[in-house]
Amino acid sequence: MTGQVRAVRPEDREGVYVHAFKCRRCGLEFQLYSWRRDRHRVGGVFCPECGEQTPMLHWRTCVNESREVGRQEEDGEIYKLTTRFPGFILMDDSAVG
Repeated sequence: MTGQVRAVRPEDREGVYVHAFKCRRCGLEFQLYSWRRDRHRVGGVFCPECGEQTPMLHWRTCVNESREVGRQEEDGEIYKLTTRFPGFILMDDSAVG
């Protein structure tokens, strides 16, 4: 993605997509969640471990086709996807409030 990055407005939402990446340099596998189908692509994503753009494998799936935006505390589907794992806690560096 080039140019200035902007927030996804509710009317621009396409659903809930999971973009899974595997760094071909260090082997780290990680996921990004997005309301846009093509928001994240190889060449525009940095490996969290290497700290730079690296060759990657990229998979994508749609887990919810709804355009409705829920509140995180109630029915925010991305939040629910990431917090279902045992031991998953809110970190102290979070911007809350």
